[in-house]
Amino acid sequence: MKIAIGLLVLVVLLVGGVLALPFLVDLNKYQDQYKPLIEEALNRKVQLQDIRLTVWPRVGARVAGFSVLDDPAFSSGSFASLSSLDVGVKLMPLLSGKVEVEEITLHSPVITVIKNKNGVLNASTIGRKGVPVPEKPSRAPIPSTEGPLKLLALLAVDRVSVDGGKLTYRDLSAAAPTEYVLQDLELLLRDVRLGQTPNLHFGTVVQPFNMPVKLDGTFGPLKEAIEIDTINFKLAVGKTDFTITGNAAGNDATVNISSPVINTANLPISLPLNKPVDIKDLKITAEVKGQEAKLTALSFRLFDGEVKGQGKMIAGAEVPPFKGSVALQGLQLGPALNAVADTPVSISGTAGAVLSLQGKGFSMPDLTKALEGTGHLAV
Repeated sequence: MKIAIGLLVLVVLLVGGVLALPFLVDLNKYQDQYKPLIEEALNRKVQLQDIRLTVWPRVGARVAGFSVLDDPAFSSGSFASLSSLDVGVKLMPLLSGKVEVEEITLHSPVITVIKNKNGVLNASTIGRKGVPVPEKPSRAPIPSTEGPLKLLALLAVDRVSVDGGKLTYRDLSAAAPTEYVLQDLELLLRDVRLGQTPNLHFGTVVQPFNMPVKLDGTFGPLKEAIEIDTINFKLAVGKTDFTITGNAAGNDATVNISSPVINTANLPISLPLNKPVDIKDLKITAEVKGQEAKLTALSFRLFDGEVKGQGKMIAGAEVPPFKGSVALQGLQLGPALNAVADTPVSISGTAGAVLSLQGKGFSMPDLTKALEGTGHLAV
């Protein structure tokens, strides 16, 4: 009996000691050591309200009230913030002296991306201490996936999630400043380990269009090399569904996109049409090799006709050169004209066309200087 009571007392003491750890161990006293390192790396001021150990619902740590302030040249608010960050670790490996992360959860992250009147993003000075805000956008090479993929490969976690949140993009460079918001963000990433194929779910609502967007699928397996053998996603934009497949290695990638039908009434843009039109059997194949982006094949059906196209662009230049061609066959004139005409049109027959273009840059002044091409129309 005494042994049982002694064991019970020991268990109670152990449980009590574990539950008291968050109150006995003060991680905030280490802020003066790691906070300057974070600020130095980001070239941003950082605010952190609290960091403490957790024992329920899992052993780990919680960071509360974390925010990264914006570049003062853009705004006095936050560039990114979150209400809390929870990191949970596996208990049994921890008891044997190993730390294995089980789950990372970001609660209510808020990110604000601003493009100023000169077309420069506030994200352009992150991690660039002593570099003034550029007066114009820098030449932008095709972004590398090395950073994010390498981070995922090294992360080794069972589950990464985002609970709520908002991403705001504010463009002050346009004649009429515009703002787009991804609200009600949700993200779930599972099986993030070397050799595993992570499963991704992403959802949001795009404003001001009030359009839901969902992305589900897998990519991997994760390797130490910056390489993805298989990409397989299903994308839903409003009422339109897309299938996305492909692969990537370093700065090279191949992507295939297809959709059985796209109704123009479900697009977030206003088109000069009197009634909705169906775009059927959309198929896109594109590839990136270093600085070259190539549209290998584009095809879809419109007004019972077939449209095919291809093109390429060289990134990295201030005015990137491009060229492309489009061919149209068998377009029914009656339905096409009735979709755009203000009054009903009685006409029959088909039309075909071939158009080739090349130029440099995509701004109106650049296109005015360098855009040229040839075309042929047959009715």
